Amino acid sequence: MLTTETVSLSGARFSTPTPVNVNNPLESGTEHTCDSAMTTSVNHEEALVKAFIPAHRQERFLEIIAKPKKRARLLTELSHFKALNPKFMVAIPSNQQNPLALAQLLRAKGAGSTCYVMSENSRLDGREVDLETALKETVGGQMGTLISCVPGRLGYFEDEDGRCILERLR
Repeated sequence: MLTTETVSLSGARFSTPTPVNVNNPLESGTEHTCDSAMTTSVNHEEALVKAFIPAHRQERFLEIIAKPKKRARLLTELSHFKALNPKFMVAIPSNQQNPLALAQLLRAKGAGSTCYVMSENSRLDGREVDLETALKETVGGQMGTLISCVPGRLGYFEDEDGRCILERLR
């Protein structure tokens, strides 16, 4: 199966077919529609920092995510991540702490069918994937993971100590 990837060279935009393994749920059904994956990751990661990290720590985190070596170190810290602003962390009812219920809950709050993932899980990290797939790979896995559903407004966080919805109302 081929998907279309939009490429920008010297201001001209064109689409190129990109092979996709339809047997891999992390690849099938995902279209790449931005100028580059790096632009998407930076936008989502910056939005996560600006929305859910306390203001006095944001500059440091923005520098960290901009540098691959420092970002890799940050990923290892996600398993016991304490830098999130508790003001925007929403508890999840115990009967909704499974992937399908969480997907439904996030969609009710405005999430689309895909999300961006920042995670210790290398199969998901730095990728835009189907929301349900990301949650199935994350929930209960005890790997530090930040999922951006609506950049700067809605996300999901899980680490070894628990899970919550990240929500910033405007």
